[in-house]
Amino acid sequence: MASPQTPPVLETAKTGQSTGVSSESDPGVPQWLLRPFPVWLLTFVFSLLCGIQLLSDYGPELPPRVGALVSIFKYVVVPYVVVACFLSKWLRARAGVAVEQNDESRDRTGVLAVSLAVAMVVTLVACDAMGIEKRTGPLLIGTTIGSAIGLAVSSRRARLKTQAAVELPIAEESMPRREVSIDGKNYKLFWGDLHCHNGLTADAEGQPDEMHHYARDRAGLDVVVFTNNDFYNVPLTQYDFELGNLFAAKYSALPRDGQRGFLSLPGFEWTSRIPGVSTASLADSSNWLPPYRNRSYPNHRSVIYPPSGGPLVHFTEVGNDISRLNAVVGSAGGITLSQHNAFKLSGHRVEVGMELTSGWSNYIASHPKLFHEPLNSGARLGFTANGDTHRRAPGLSGALTGIYAEDLTADSILDALRQRRCFATMGAQMFLDTRADGVFMGDESTATGGRVTLTLHAIGTRAITRASLIRNGEVIHEVSGNGLRDFRTSFTDEGLPKGTHWYYWRVSQKRPSRVLPGNLMPAHGHLAWSSPNWVIAK
Repeated sequence: MASPQTPPVLETAKTGQSTGVSSESDPGVPQWLLRPFPVWLLTFVFSLLCGIQLLSDYGPELPPRVGALVSIFKYVVVPYVVVACFLSKWLRARAGVAVEQNDESRDRTGVLAVSLAVAMVVTLVACDAMGIEKRTGPLLIGTTIGSAIGLAVSSRRARLKTQAAVELPIAEESMPRREVSIDGKNYKLFWGDLHCHNGLTADAEGQPDEMHHYARDRAGLDVVVFTNNDFYNVPLTQYDFELGNLFAAKYSALPRDGQRGFLSLPGFEWTSRIPGVSTASLADSSNWLPPYRNRSYPNHRSVIYPPSGGPLVHFTEVGNDISRLNAVVGSAGGITLSQHNAFKLSGHRVEVGMELTSGWSNYIASHPKLFHEPLNSGARLGFTANGDTHRRAPGLSGALTGIYAEDLTADSILDALRQRRCFATMGAQMFLDTRADGVFMGDESTATGGRVTLTLHAIGTRAITRASLIRNGEVIHEVSGNGLRDFRTSFTDEGLPKGTHWYYWRVSQKRPSRVLPGNLMPAHGHLAWSSPNWVIAK
């Protein structure tokens, strides 16, 4: 079997104070050459050049000797300064001297200075080529454009340099397994990544055995589901679907003899696209084939079956009709979860949760109404987060689902998801225990007198910085963290109008993680969301 590989995974890096030139730099390179190029000199050169050019354009004719000095300055000194900028950066990189990540201002200034210098030289050469004698205006325009380009490039560099490759998982952020008590019964916290891919998907990587090893042994997952696409560019064959299910069964094992268990469930990704035009047919193949006509948008689902499995339903073979998928999944005892930042819920009982974030993006942050409106319309759905990894990192791709179950069996895990005893994180194994008048997340309680008390107990992998309480889609209460990992708070909401209200907590910990392009979310993110509590005010 293939051994687990270690793909580069990004994680927010810790930064320290800059220490200047490294003591480990190449002794064969003079130390003065390794120091950052003095940007003030470039600024002085630019200012002097503009002054001389202004005098040349609009002042009296310069004496021959002065004109010669001006030419030497423009065509010798200025290019030298530009070359010195590049030479300094190149020598520092070659000698292993790196700018500290927190020293963004110096790095930004360096990039800006190089852009400015290049713009100066390019503008002067262009003026010569076009025979332009008065160069002050072009020089100012060219350097302005160069400065704008440099500012854009340096800003992007600064954003990317806040991320660094580290060894995952981070040992100091590993958390002990915890339990909660609900109505006198204990439930263990298990970690799952319920939406992953391997090489059986047309656009993903990793052999099925390799990815199971990684999920179990590297990421430390308890539950994994490889949901390979039923149709993406090419259809998932029945053979490959059955092969994936075979590996799921092979790697699943109950805890025994002091060894922890591991559960891999069969499933696939329903990769449907539905039209955004009401008059278009669901079965029109132009909805799901490029260039995606009828303003179509994804309506994907993670289909999760019990170990006994279930049919592979290609959306292309059932008229793109999700009701036919729901019927098959229900008959097989399975469930479905929404995916991505676009979907249309069907309201069927097999739909038990929404995927708030993944290894691609934080969906609920960018599209909060997409997740809040179904709840406002009466849907009862849990919150999940899953990596959707296509790059060989199941369980370490920036999203995890915390699941409270009696034990690590398929029946218990699927029951927990149906009962919404779950929560979503951006990859960090944070602990959340949220209740409404003592009733655990995902459940319903009754508020007498229009009054309910919401409690939160959170334990972060880093210090908790903020907790926000959302009611019916609006933030109604926020509280700062206590500087510790272990954090407790409560809030009493009074004067509730009659009807059903829903609440959830959003918890943030130190070192906010950026949303990066592609399938590159930081592995141990900073946010977690509890599944909602429903409160009926009478």
